[in-house]
Amino acid sequence: MSSDLSLTPTLDPFGGVPEAPRGRRIAAAWIDGFAVLGAPWVIVLLWVPLSLPFVELLVVAIPLIVLSCGAALATRACLLLPNGEHVSAGRLVTGLTVLRNAETFRVVRATDAQDALWPTRGRAIAGRIAVAVTMLVALSTFTAMSWAAYTFVFQTQNQAAAEAQWQAEEPQARKFSGLFRAELLKGGPDAGARYVVDDAAKALRGYRDHLRQSRATAFEDAGSGWSAGVYEYTFNEIVTGEVAPYPSTVSMTVEKRDGEFVITQLTWSPQTDGGAP
Repeated sequence: MSSDLSLTPTLDPFGGVPEAPRGRRIAAAWIDGFAVLGAPWVIVLLWVPLSLPFVELLVVAIPLIVLSCGAALATRACLLLPNGEHVSAGRLVTGLTVLRNAETFRVVRATDAQDALWPTRGRAIAGRIAVAVTMLVALSTFTAMSWAAYTFVFQTQNQAAAEAQWQAEEPQARKFSGLFRAELLKGGPDAGARYVVDDAAKALRGYRDHLRQSRATAFEDAGSGWSAGVYEYTFNEIVTGEVAPYPSTVSMTVEKRDGEFVITQLTWSPQTDGGAP
C-alpha cells in the first residue's frame, strides 16, 4: 500500500516565525523611499542649483546639507548588523528584520525571531534618531521644492495674465490720454474735466492755467510705465516755433474703474533753465 505524499506536512524553513504584518511592511517601504530625499547627494543636487541664483537660500541649504551628511554617516554606522550587512532605515524604525536561507527569505518582526540579526540597543536608538533627522531634512527639502515650484508656476501665470492685460488695455489707455490732451489743447473752462477723478480733478484747473502760460501746442511722448493695471505716461510740452532744451513735462496716471478709463493723477513741471527750477 503506497502512502500519500501530499499529506506529508511541509517543514517551515524559518521555524514557524510568522511574516510581519503587511501594514508594517508597507510603512517600512514608505520610510525607505522618503528617506532617499534626505540623502546627501539628493540634497546637494536639489539645493545647489537653486541656491546659485538666490544666494540668500544658502542659509537654509548649508545646514540641511550638513545635517544630511551627518545623518547618513550615523545611519550607516548604527544600522550595521553583526554579519556586516545593514538593515534598512524603514525596517529599523518599524522593528522588522529579514530571515534568509539559500532559497528564500521572510520579513518578520525582530521580536518574533529569537536568533534574528539586529543592531545593539544603543545603535538601534541612535539609528532611529539619525533616520528621524534624515526624514526632517527630506521633509524640509520637499516642502521647499514644492513651494519653489508653486511660486514659479504662480508667478509665470501672473506674468502671462499681466502681459495679456497690458496687450489688451495699454493701447486703449494711451488713446484715452491722447483724447484728454487734445481737449486740453483746445482750451475751454471745462476742458478735460470729464476725464479726471480724485487728485487729477483737483489739479486740473492749475494745469490748464499752466498750459495757457506755457502756450503749448502739442505733446511729445517722453516715457511710460505700467504696474497692476495702472498706466503712467509722461509727455513733453511742445511750443510751436520754440526749441526748449528743458521743456516742461506733464505726467498722468490712467486707471480702469468700473470698465471705464479715468485719469487719477496729474502732475507737471514748469520749464526750467539748465535744469534749475
